[in-house]
Amino acid sequence: MEQKKLTAHKLRHTFGTGMVRDGTDLVTIQQLMGHTNFNTTQIFTHVSNEQKKKAMRNKNVSRFFSDSNHA
Repeated sequence: MEQKKLTAHKLRHTFGTGMVRDGTDLVTIQQLMGHTNFNTTQIFTHVSNEQKKKAMRNKNVSRFFSDSNHA
């Protein structure tokens, strides 16, 4: 079995993704990772489809998509 090399780059991805999965907002992750550009933070974090579904079920998010908000 071939071992994968652990690099600082992979650790940063793991850190960022772990923070997202624990519910940390991206602005906080951006500051913790020291990124000046928000797009860089997005590259270092990976959001799963299950996380997206869970977010859409959240009543605070779903209220933006209800028919009553369309006037």
